[in-house]
Amino acid sequence: MKPESRQSGFARAFETNNGKSNLDNIVNVYKSYSEDELKNIPLALLVPYPNHKYKLYGGSKFENLCDSIMRSGIHEPLIVNFKDNTYYILSGHNRKNALIKLYEDTSNEKFNVAPCIVKKDLDETTCKLIVQECNLVGRNFEDMDLQERCENIHEYYETVYEFYQEHKDILPKGFKTREEVGSRLGMNYKTVEMYNRIFKTFKNNIKWYSYYPIYLDLFGAYELCKLDNNFLVLIFNKLSEFDSNGINKKIKLSQLKNIVKLQAENKYSNEELLDILFNEKTNKDKSKEKKSSQEYKLPINKNFKYFDKLDKLTQEQISMLEMRLMTEMNKYFEELEKNNEK
Repeated sequence: MKPESRQSGFARAFETNNGKSNLDNIVNVYKSYSEDELKNIPLALLVPYPNHKYKLYGGSKFENLCDSIMRSGIHEPLIVNFKDNTYYILSGHNRKNALIKLYEDTSNEKFNVAPCIVKKDLDETTCKLIVQECNLVGRNFEDMDLQERCENIHEYYETVYEFYQEHKDILPKGFKTREEVGSRLGMNYKTVEMYNRIFKTFKNNIKWYSYYPIYLDLFGAYELCKLDNNFLVLIFNKLSEFDSNGINKKIKLSQLKNIVKLQAENKYSNEELLDILFNEKTNKDKSKEKKSSQEYKLPINKNFKYFDKLDKLTQEQISMLEMRLMTEMNKYFEELEKNNEK
């Protein structure tokens, strides 16, 4: 017997439960609304949701949607919130635009109305939840670029947290925002934290997103967030130089972890760390350089056992002694390095 195929994260997040989706659960389980209505509403009465931030279809994707509606109509009704005598679209902006295009092209009245699930007087937080969840489930997460992923996850996280703050007196005990978001999006809560951290670090420098995935993978971008902002500016300036010169050189995760560790030790300047990162030197390389150039002063004084014999050595004997000392010291530090590596 073949194992069941694993659904994508968003598909699992919105699977039905006894005919009722998780989306319906989060919207309705804690508050009592009037029964939803299914109505055909003229397009002219449908108003886009204020501050709708999701990219709308264009090009071949929009044309394919138009062709599908032309052939077989709307498969999934729009979701609207009827408030203050206005129908605000919560889900279905692309479908409305496709119907407008078809009506303009054909003048067929059947394309001048849209089937809608009408909810009434929903509060703003619940409206945001519906908008975000419907947009996230309606799109393939893998098709989003890193910036879209980070922004969408962060905004959804903030809305779920806001929902929790407004209804924590009636939500079950143990409700945790990051676990809830992770569960609903079909991902580990640590992954949610990762996207959130990248968003907060990159939000004032959105060009940094453009270096993914050529120079950084997701884990590398997250590791960068542990560095101070001044050093990040130096790193991305260097990547900009690479980009201008057509150099594709992905930074290894192990390199970034090493840099995070070295910066925490506070022994290196940002310029030295940059040199270590992009010239693939390690802290051990740097340590060797420092040790090889450092002057060692031996505690030789009148209490030294052989002090009285030093005065009797010729210059040639002194030189030979110095060479012997340097040889033994090198052996000692090489052995020390080997032990540290173990």
